[in-house]
Amino acid sequence: MKAKRLNLDKANIVFIGLVIINICASYLVGSTGIYAATAFREYGRIDLFNAMFVIEPLARSISLLISGRAGEYFGRKQLYIWSVGAFALSVGISAAASSGTVFLIARGASGFFWGLFFANVFTMINDIVSEEEYPVRIGIMQTVYSLTLILGPVLCGIFTERWSWRISLAILFPLFIIGMIFVGFFMPRSKTKNGIIIKSSIKEYDKGENLHINRINKEELFIVKLLKQKGYLTIILITFIATCISCSGNYIPLYAQTVLGANTTISAVVLAPCNIFVMILSSASGIYISKKGCTKTIFILMSGATLIGTLIYVLTLFISSYLVIILSTAIIGIGVGIHQVVPFAFA
Repeated sequence: MKAKRLNLDKANIVFIGLVIINICASYLVGSTGIYAATAFREYGRIDLFNAMFVIEPLARSISLLISGRAGEYFGRKQLYIWSVGAFALSVGISAAASSGTVFLIARGASGFFWGLFFANVFTMINDIVSEEEYPVRIGIMQTVYSLTLILGPVLCGIFTERWSWRISLAILFPLFIIGMIFVGFFMPRSKTKNGIIIKSSIKEYDKGENLHINRINKEELFIVKLLKQKGYLTIILITFIATCISCSGNYIPLYAQTVLGANTTISAVVLAPCNIFVMILSSASGIYISKKGCTKTIFILMSGATLIGTLIYVLTLFISSYLVIILSTAIIGIGVGIHQVVPFAFA
């Protein structure tokens, strides 16, 4: 009993560490329209603002393609710690950048290193909790992610107005350090043999023990076999479309500052209703999936809400008002909130 308690405590500490680092990442994502727009205006290179939204996601996409295999070869924990450290360093370079070009390159590097540790987070959570608890933990993490998307831009706007956009990035370093300590000291080191992970878990197995062990021991699916899995191509398509829609949210603060004439803080608040729905639906989806699985109903709700919100969003081409942009993004937030959990639980 004492050993089980110790393992549970370690699992919770590791989970907290993962959440803390996730908070840093979501703060950076949610506040991009604030600190990046301010930085490029300061450099007199607002023309590079759009380029950042191409280079950073592209770098992240490339690293996501290799992150799973790299995590197995080097060990998920080892890759996670090193990539988070490099991610923090790139953020520091962004904060100290002397030109728009250096800032852009540093943000591209941030996207690459974020992709390296992002995909392994969900596998690491799977290593430390039971099958039944997994979607609930993912829901909790994504709820915190969404809460940070609500508060982060507002705090970033306040820090930027009170001090500078550089300070709004530098404040993340204590959190990076705490998160890395929690994961680094309490997550067992991943052991590899010929590049394949054989153990990296502090999970206490329960009634799903045999199923989980059998799944770990099976040969890993290659991409060709993976694409043959029922529904996998569909979830890839849905994820692609939802991601494209979500990325447009990066421009909302800039839209508010320019077209609507809002100040930095107000422009950050515009997305608050959207992020509140994302937070609520992330947690609710995790609980729903843990009880009923990834049903057709939750897929329809996710896709339908995203579609309706997008149709309203198109009205901004003709009507420039807070009501239209808040209503559209709030409805999209329902779909995005579910999307924060469904693809990972489905896989």
